[in-house]
Amino acid sequence: MGAAGSVPGVRTFVAVLAAVWVASVSGGRPGSAVQPTPDFNQARLLERMRAKLAYPQTPLEQYEYRQRITQREHDWRGREKPATVELYHVLPNFRNPDGYRRLTERDGRPLPPDEAARLEARQQQKAAEAIGRRANETPAERETRLAREARKREEERAAIDDIFRVHAFEVEGRDLLAGRPTALVTFTPRPGVRPMTDLGQMLPKVAGRFWVDEQDAEVARVEVRSIQTITYGLGILARVRPGATMVYERTRSDTGEWMPAWYHLVADVRLMLVKPLHVDRRVEFFDFRPVVLPG
Repeated sequence: MGAAGSVPGVRTFVAVLAAVWVASVSGGRPGSAVQPTPDFNQARLLERMRAKLAYPQTPLEQYEYRQRITQREHDWRGREKPATVELYHVLPNFRNPDGYRRLTERDGRPLPPDEAARLEARQQQKAAEAIGRRANETPAERETRLAREARKREEERAAIDDIFRVHAFEVEGRDLLAGRPTALVTFTPRPGVRPMTDLGQMLPKVAGRFWVDEQDAEVARVEVRSIQTITYGLGILARVRPGATMVYERTRSDTGEWMPAWYHLVADVRLMLVKPLHVDRRVEFFDFRPVVLPG
């Protein structure tokens, strides 16, 4: 489990388990219980949620946006060091879901003008080259790209099937998030059930809960914790200790699209069997603007 750009395999976990995680940027907190209504159908809501997970509606790659990353670290004695805060401007990258990121501020201070201009020029050049490649695709290149994207979607759908096979779900009740009714659902691994996909290998090692928006059937908020050690590269690349936590939220736009709002990861990791690392990383997404992409 992890955050994009920090621990190996994190983005996979986010994409598989929470491509549609959400919460409020305007108030509303978990725990504001509401009473069930006669037309509240738990089974139907979970079926709709599963369909939404299998067919995500709005790829993040279709937007440019701002991203704020707050990182907290500890020194060799375990003492917390001052947090670092970096602000990025992100443009779409057709080959990388993280996009072309350009640093614009460090710890609340804009970059020097010469450095800012250099980074912006490089970002704009890379984005223009990517758009040009897409616009000038040959029929064969387009067919290859679409086939690759279709394989990726099938892999993600298979991993989503793994989620519902490996985990047991229980609807605990109903909550209000940002004034919207949601169903609160817990998930725990089924004893003895193993995942069938590479993407789902970590599923038996995590548990948690999520909130499903009743109107849109979007997973509203997810809180995940590791209950066993999670390893990458047979434990050689990284080992994540039990007790790691991640919260992921998204927000509903005025046009009805669900966009990422923020995620927060806290984990104790050992890299390459030697280096201990305490990860405390919060990433916020905002100021979304749609980008018209070539077909």
